[in-house]
Amino acid sequence: MKSSVFFVLAILGAAFIAAEGGNRYADKYDSVNVDQLLGNERIYKQHLNCLLDQGQCSRQAQSLKDVLPEVLSTSCAKCSPVQRQMARKVVGYIQKNKPDDWKLLTTKFDPQGRYTEEIRRFILSNV
Repeated sequence: MKSSVFFVLAILGAAFIAAEGGNRYADKYDSVNVDQLLGNERIYKQHLNCLLDQGQCSRQAQSLKDVLPEVLSTSCAKCSPVQRQMARKVVGYIQKNKPDDWKLLTTKFDPQGRYTEEIRRFILSNV
């Protein structure tokens, strides 16, 4: 399975951070309980549907959608250590528990698989 969709859900796991000026994404959502977020199917589906253009976007989900191309193209270069940790947790959950969602996101956000190797390395790293 392609790993590039990792960043979609990484940012989801980082509670939909929004880009701020400078070298990092905003940290105002870094204290979100990722386990609680992933355990709330309604919220999870709302954000997934937004990302897949299958539903309305909340402000947070739209922020995620807006930064996603940059996150993908830079392998989460502006993510804080907390956001990276959250991202890894979310990716693991989605890959293991929601592989159909993972495939849909991969197809939409990285159809050519350009980011697969970089993201695989990111997932395996602990930096």
